[in-house]
Amino acid sequence: MKNFLVNAGLWRCVSPLEQQEIDPDLDLRAFAKINLSLRPCAAKITKKCEIAKDAWEQLQREYENTGLVHLIGLYSTLFKTRFERFSSMNQYVDHILSICEQLEAIGQPFADNVVGGIILGGLPEQFQPLILGIQGSNQSTSVEFVKSLLLQDNVKDI
Repeated sequence: MKNFLVNAGLWRCVSPLEQQEIDPDLDLRAFAKINLSLRPCAAKITKKCEIAKDAWEQLQREYENTGLVHLIGLYSTLFKTRFERFSSMNQYVDHILSICEQLEAIGQPFADNVVGGIILGGLPEQFQPLILGIQGSNQSTSVEFVKSLLLQDNVKDI
């Protein structure tokens, strides 16, 4: 969302420079873009706000949770993720990478090779020969290597 507002030239409505006057029309546009990007269930968070900065701060308070419960929830979701729950390898990998990005955003990143290992760890038994081949080759389990390997056409059909 921040990048969207920056690209539209509206970020200064949310984060103005010191003593910077905010154009009311730009602020209205920024406020509208924030609200239009929300899911209906999240719209109640900004319901009482009147300016973009207030809406942004309300959303930040609601969603930028860096607490222990949030962290444990992300870890739990990450380590319980299994390939079988997804309709494609791409969806599976993207889901894991999304959780890892959330962890990084709250200051709890995993090393690249650990994320690759997590991806491999959620695969079903039929992928065991592939995993053993990677282990035997002493190849790094970097995300890019694992992702490119798993997204090859011949691997999808295992």
